Amino acid sequence: MYKDLSVKEMMLMMANLKNIDLNNSNREIERVIKVVNLEEKMNAKVSSLSGGMIRRLGIAQALLGKPKIIIFDEPTAGLDPEERLRFKNIISEIARNIIVIISTHIVEDIEAICDNIVIMNKGKLVTSGSSTDIKQIANSKVPERDISTLPNDCQIEKHLEINGQKCARVLSNIKLKYIQDSPNIEDGYICAIKRI
Repeated sequence: MYKDLSVKEMMLMMANLKNIDLNNSNREIERVIKVVNLEEKMNAKVSSLSGGMIRRLGIAQALLGKPKIIIFDEPTAGLDPEERLRFKNIISEIARNIIVIISTHIVEDIEAICDNIVIMNKGKLVTSGSSTDIKQIANSKVPERDISTLPNDCQIEKHLEINGQKCARVLSNIKLKYIQDSPNIEDGYICAIKRI
């Protein structure tokens, strides 16, 4: 983004680069700026926008010309929780009409907005499915148990305290006596990648 340009000038330049007819440019710019909720910033300099607003402006320019597919790479990295939520809402809205592909390591970001999840490791497909399918990978593998009796071949997710006792939330294939916790999408991701 060119910081010295206004939002409108930046979008006009992008529309020109995408060969959008000048007669349709203003209407198309207004459409995509509305999708990302930046109408009030149309005449503001790009340099005055927050990081989240610049990210939304990037989404707007990607939407110019009504593409059939949009690919996002780590789209929520560095965004505060409010902007992350706004991003998810924008993606949910635009995904009704186009194919959206998101590449990210922030697993919880995709749970609410993706119909199909593909997990890859070192360039190879590990598994795919809905968020429910991915969670199922970790079924019966998410115990919370006393930290002093943990086997060596388990993946510690987090340390916690239950009734004054130091425990850990772990992923393990071994049948353990434990308090079973419901798996989340991150548990399924870890189990798939680590083959637990």
